[in-house]
Amino acid sequence: MNLRIVILDKFSKGLDLEWCQKPDEGLPKPDIILYLDMTEEEVAKRTGFGKERYEKQDFQKKVRQIYQELFKQEGYKISGNLIREEIHNRVVQIVESRLKELQSNPSAKENELQRLW
Repeated sequence: MNLRIVILDKFSKGLDLEWCQKPDEGLPKPDIILYLDMTEEEVAKRTGFGKERYEKQDFQKKVRQIYQELFKQEGYKISGNLIREEIHNRVVQIVESRLKELQSNPSAKENELQRLW
């Protein structure tokens, strides 16, 4: 079994669920979805917040609501308020666990190609 690790960073410019799903419609469903979640108030505390056009609290709130809906039933939600090392450790733990699962049962994975949305 050949394992490939692909890490994507997705930021939604749209403000409705359907618009957010459309670009990925029909793509293979990922083995792991990690959702790093932060309140818009916490995001605004970051140095340099507001310098980019999408870094407005109202917009961030709408985007967060959409992502919460997208990942309500799928994936792992990790608090973005944790310190960097804690986030890293949690991500590594989840990825390693999933890779072990896939390696221990490769035939199941090959027969279960699912599609997004």
